[in-house]
Amino acid sequence: MQRDIAGLSSKQFDIAVIGGGIYGACVAWEAASRGLSVALVEKNDFAWATSANSLKTIHGGFRYLQNMDLARIRESVVERRNLMYMAPHLVHPLPVLVPAYGHSMRGLEALSAGLLAYEVLSADRNRLSDPSKYIPSGRRLSTNEVLERLPGIPKKGLSGGIVFYDAQVYNSERLVIAFLEAASRAGACLANYAEVTGLLLDGGQVTGLVVMDRESGLNFQVRSRLVINCAGPWANCITAMAGKNGSQPVPGLARAVNVIVPAIFDDYAVGLPGKNNYQVNGAANKTNLLFVSPWRGYSVAGTLYTPHNLPPDQLNVTGGELRFLLQQLNQAYPPADLSLENITFVHVGLLPLTEAYPQQPAFALDRRYHIIDHRREGRDGLWTVVGVKYTTARDVAQKVITRALIRLNKHFRRSVSAKMRLPGGEIEDFNRFADGAVDSCPQGLPAHLVRSLVHNYGSEYPRVLACFDPHDSQGQSLPGDLALLRAEVLHAVRFEMAVKLADVVLRRTELGSAARPARSVLQLCASEMARELGWDEARITREIEEVERIYHWNGRES
Repeated sequence: MQRDIAGLSSKQFDIAVIGGGIYGACVAWEAASRGLSVALVEKNDFAWATSANSLKTIHGGFRYLQNMDLARIRESVVERRNLMYMAPHLVHPLPVLVPAYGHSMRGLEALSAGLLAYEVLSADRNRLSDPSKYIPSGRRLSTNEVLERLPGIPKKGLSGGIVFYDAQVYNSERLVIAFLEAASRAGACLANYAEVTGLLLDGGQVTGLVVMDRESGLNFQVRSRLVINCAGPWANCITAMAGKNGSQPVPGLARAVNVIVPAIFDDYAVGLPGKNNYQVNGAANKTNLLFVSPWRGYSVAGTLYTPHNLPPDQLNVTGGELRFLLQQLNQAYPPADLSLENITFVHVGLLPLTEAYPQQPAFALDRRYHIIDHRREGRDGLWTVVGVKYTTARDVAQKVITRALIRLNKHFRRSVSAKMRLPGGEIEDFNRFADGAVDSCPQGLPAHLVRSLVHNYGSEYPRVLACFDPHDSQGQSLPGDLALLRAEVLHAVRFEMAVKLADVVLRRTELGSAARPARSVLQLCASEMARELGWDEARITREIEEVERIYHWNGRES
C-alpha cells in the first residue's frame, strides 16, 4: 500500500471516495473487489477521527431487541460473523454481563425473554470453522452469581442478570487499514493527507475532485464518473462545495466520548445502568446503559453523548464532561472509584443526529444509515453515505456499490467481500495459529510480544519481522520490545503510508492508543521515521510534541 499522488491524477476513475474511515475504506474495497476503478483520498490520516472512537465492540444487535428492530439484529449478527471470518486476528468473541434490576424492561424476566428471542434470531451465528470464533448461547444468572462476578455492585433492586456474547475488535484502526490494504491490492489508488478543496463540475454533473496534497502543498485533480462522499462529520462540508442549497446529509452532530482507564473487569464486558436523564448544554439526553469492556489490559468505558454545535474540526472534550462520565460510572459500580487521574486516554468522535439540535429539547442519535443521491438537487454524480455503526459498514458499502454498478451501467458482479479474507486474515484457527507463531518465532521474542504482533497483523506478521533487527542504526543491541517496535515503525512507513509520528503511535501500532508512551519511546520511533523520510531535528521535535499534545485534555496531562 503506497501513497500515490501521481496515480490519482493520471486517469479517470469509476469512483472517487472521499474519506478514509471505516465507511470509506469499505466502499473502496467493495468497489475494487467488484471490478471498478477506485480512488480514495483522506484529508488527515486513515481512521483518525470517528472510526478510532468506539467501545471496540462489534455488535451482534442484542440491544436492538428493545425496539424489536429484527432487520437490524439480523444484519448485525451476519456482519459480526463476516468480520470474524474476514479478520480473525482482529475480531474475537466477548462475553457481556448485564445485571438486572427490578421487574420492568431492565428486570430479569425481560432480559431473559430477550435472550430466548436472540437465540432464535442468531441461530446461524456459528457458521465458521474456526473454533476460537464460537459464540455460545446466553444464560441467566442468579443474584448471587452476579454478586460473585461483580462484587460491590449496588444491591438495591438487583434481581439477577444475564450473560450474552458479542465480539470485540482488538485494534479498530488496523481493521480500517486492512480494508484499505485489500482495496489497494485490488487496484484502488489511495492517499492520506490529501484534502478535498473543491468538486469538479460540468454543468450539473460532478466529474471529480480538486485535492490539495497536504505534504507537498500541491493541488491536483481526481477525475471520476461518480463521487461518493464518506466524509462522516465533514459530509456537509463536501456537499456545500457543490454549490447547491440542498438538504444537509447530516442535520446535526453529537459528541461521543469514551475513556480508557485501568482494568475494572477482567473476564466480562459489563452493561451498567446509567442515569436516566441528564442535561448537557440545555439539551436533555438519556443514558440507559453504560458499557465497560476489558481491552488489552485496560478497560474502555462509555459512552457520553452531548450535542456538538461547532464545526467538526473544533472537537474537544471538557473536564466537566469527563467528570460527569466518571461520576456515572462510579455510581453504577462504586468499586471502580474513578477520577480524572485514572484516565489514560480519551476517545472522542462525532455521530449524526436524527434532527438538528437545538430545534428540539432532546436529541437522539440517528439509527439508520443513509445513501443520498444528490441528483435530485441538480448535482448528478455525487452521492453521500452517512453511516451509524462500525459493525455494518461492509454491508452498507455492498448496497452502495450494487447501486453504483447500475448507475455506471457496468457489468453486474455479485459482492464477494464477505467471503474474502482481509490481509492478515488467512487463518483457519486463530488460537492454534498464535501458538504456532510463539513456538516458531526465530528471533526468540517473548510470547506476549509475539501474540501482540499476531493480534495486530495476523498472518502477515512475517512481513513485520522482515524489518526486525536486534540492533539500532548505530549497531547497539536493543531490548526485544524496542527492536520489535522499530520493525513495526519501518513496516508502517514503508508499506502502510505512515506519514507522521501520530500515524505510527495511534493507528499503525498499538503503542499509544490506550496510554501515553514514554518520551524515550517516542524519540526512538521519530528517529527511525526521520531516517526513512528525511526529517531534520526540528521536524522530529514537532512530531513528538504533536503526539504529546494528544494526551492533554482540559489543560491536564495524563
